[in-house]
Amino acid sequence: MARATVKEFRPEAGFGTLRFDDGTEMPFDVAASNKRDIVVGAPCEVTVGVGRTGRPKVTLVEFALRDDREVSLARFVAHAHENGLLVEWTAEDAERAARDVLGKARGSRTLNKSSAAALLEAYYEHGATDRARRERVIVLDWHQGQETTTDIVTEFARVAGLDERDPVARPDPGFDLTGTLQPLAEWYDELFERTGRPERWLTFPTEADFEVFVLRDPQTIRQDETDLPLFS
Repeated sequence: MARATVKEFRPEAGFGTLRFDDGTEMPFDVAASNKRDIVVGAPCEVTVGVGRTGRPKVTLVEFALRDDREVSLARFVAHAHENGLLVEWTAEDAERAARDVLGKARGSRTLNKSSAAALLEAYYEHGATDRARRERVIVLDWHQGQETTTDIVTEFARVAGLDERDPVARPDPGFDLTGTLQPLAEWYDELFERTGRPERWLTFPTEADFEVFVLRDPQTIRQDETDLPLFS
């Protein structure tokens, strides 16, 4: 994670430019930010990943928020384990990942909502990975307004344990797959309801340019209101 300031920002377009402490500059999308009312000159912490073309890309921009609650990393992992998430990680594994992914110092063992989401992204990676299918979680890189393909439908179906070739398990070809993927999750929720399945696609509030969907029976979710909200 690197420190930067906002050089410019165009709210009507949702794009801007960051200037890092070393003088380099990089564009960013508001979808990668943990706030929407971005001010030129505001300091922030930035996570840089790799985009679809293999070039560096800003994946997370964190501004200081007065109401951005934090929780101990160990408590977050224990809470996740209660809900069948991060099951192959111990708290020590998560701490190592936090240092690798978030650049947190060895002594830092707390997470806010954005950094917790970044850990989920590091653990599950993107798409219908083997780990995602085992734990019924899907992480997808996403921008508001970006057009996607039917491959995403296939990934949702696979993680849900459905045959992606079965027409019943796929929305109509004209289904709108632009903007947030929440409508696709809701389409599957309606399918589950019609077929008597108790599971629903729950979302983790990432405040980043990717979305996290978790397939669970809502009645089995353990939610601790004093902690970070695990699902919404």
